[in-house]
Amino acid sequence: MKNPKSLETSRISITAHYTSYVWAKNNLSHPLLTTWQGKAGYHLLDPLMKLGRSLGINDLETTLLQRHHIIDHLLEKLVTEHQVSQIIELACGLSARGYRFMKKFHLCRCILRNQFKLKDMMLKPGWIFLILF
Repeated sequence: MKNPKSLETSRISITAHYTSYVWAKNNLSHPLLTTWQGKAGYHLLDPLMKLGRSLGINDLETTLLQRHHIIDHLLEKLVTEHQVSQIIELACGLSARGYRFMKKFHLCRCILRNQFKLKDMMLKPGWIFLILF
């Protein structure tokens, strides 16, 4: 029989750490949402990303930033053109979209238990999260 801990799937992935670091580095996230794992992963991959850019290959950072801006643009369009007043963001990880958009509309953020614990420690009280178990 497997140990119940081995069935735990709500750990924070290295991609979530990496992505949150990229967003903060590019002023799309609150600096408190960065982790040492994200910073380490970023600097570990940076030489490969620079090599790719020199060869004309779209790197991971650029792709993440493009994706983030596209999502933000689509949300803005929904709010302004279709009078959407509430957004539910599923699997939002360490994203700071809610932090940036909370003045514009209500954003309900759904994250996993371990990510909630980490965000709870990183940010000031006042954020509302729906915890998925």
